[in-house]
Amino acid sequence: LTQHLDANIVNLAHNEVNIQYRYGSKFRVKSVVIITWEGGRPQDSDADGNIFQLALIIGDAMTFAHFVYSKLNSNDNAVAGFSTLNSSYSLPDSATHDALLLSEKSDIGIPGEWLFRVDETQASYI
Repeated sequence: LTQHLDANIVNLAHNEVNIQYRYGSKFRVKSVVIITWEGGRPQDSDADGNIFQLALIIGDAMTFAHFVYSKLNSNDNAVAGFSTLNSSYSLPDSATHDALLLSEKSDIGIPGEWLFRVDETQASYI
């Protein structure tokens, strides 16, 4: 878990959000929290571990979750997604053997990457 205020990371996050959502100057990144999971695999498995990340992009009035699934080798019907007080969202093929395909699919055109606005009370990102 690392919080970044580094200008390069903040600018990269700002650009990624604006490419996908086109908020322009209405969205300004305050910080980026990056959480990395390495080596995760089902218990009693000899498979190589999984590597995936969440970049929580925190702005003045908006927050985004940027999931990056870079290496998925093992799966025990993993559930991938997020939940809020009022709703939840599971990524395609979540809770199935095909969850391994998250590293090949995307909602933003980059294999393995998924970007969602997560601060809204209504699930308009679904």
